[in-house]
Amino acid sequence: MTTTSPPQPAEAAANEASEDRFRYGWRYVRHTSRERYGETEIVPLTPYDVLHPQEGDFIVQNDEHSIICTYLYHVLKMHLASGPAAFVSFDLRIAWDVPELEPHGPDIAVVFGVENWDSRKGTFDVAEQGVRPALLIEVTSPSTRRFDLNEKVEEYELAGVPFYVVVDVYDRRRTTVRRVLAYESTLDGYRAVNPDEQGRIWMKPVGLWIGFVGDRLRCFDADGNEIPDVVGLNQARLKAEQAAVKADSKAQAEAKARAEAEARAQ
Repeated sequence: MTTTSPPQPAEAAANEASEDRFRYGWRYVRHTSRERYGETEIVPLTPYDVLHPQEGDFIVQNDEHSIICTYLYHVLKMHLASGPAAFVSFDLRIAWDVPELEPHGPDIAVVFGVENWDSRKGTFDVAEQGVRPALLIEVTSPSTRRFDLNEKVEEYELAGVPFYVVVDVYDRRRTTVRRVLAYESTLDGYRAVNPDEQGRIWMKPVGLWIGFVGDRLRCFDADGNEIPDVVGLNQARLKAEQAAVKADSKAQAEAKARAEAEARAQ
């Protein structure tokens, strides 16, 4: 039998230095002790901190995660703008009214029934506001994916969240898998929502479909029409403006031609 001796102090220090202590993120901690009063220290986050964040925490995310969250935020804001009082949040900390449940920081939250939400606040207090989110969406990241698929399913069910969506992106056998999962509250607890034949999920609280088109996450209205991202909307606006200018120029040219023809006839 081969035995391995424990690493020596110098070796242990080298191993620690080779690891990224801030791979989950960091927070700034201001010391209050007499010896270090007023000093600010950058402290690395732990997996527990990512699951239950504090205000001001910086959580590391990849670019695809940010693109998906930004798309969902703008689509939901635009879709719900003309409906009942609602607000959409991006990385807002939510404090629950369940004593044993610590706060979470979902990627996207939709809350109905709040007329004048102060967007400068960093925490939405369910007990204080008297209403809980109707929809929460999490976009998985490699380092924290297990939380979105396991702990948050149990804890969001305990928090009484009616609808929970997971946009799951992960690698399997050198292939990137992209899928959407969802859980709906029932009398017997959370029930997994079955996707349609295209892998799309109907998000009942907001009246939209969600699913992947190739490697792009997209939302669709009730008729199945795809809702483009900000770039797509801007391109459509420019195209419409160009068509309007072209139609106006054509109308002016036709009016001028008619006027000249009438003048010649007279």
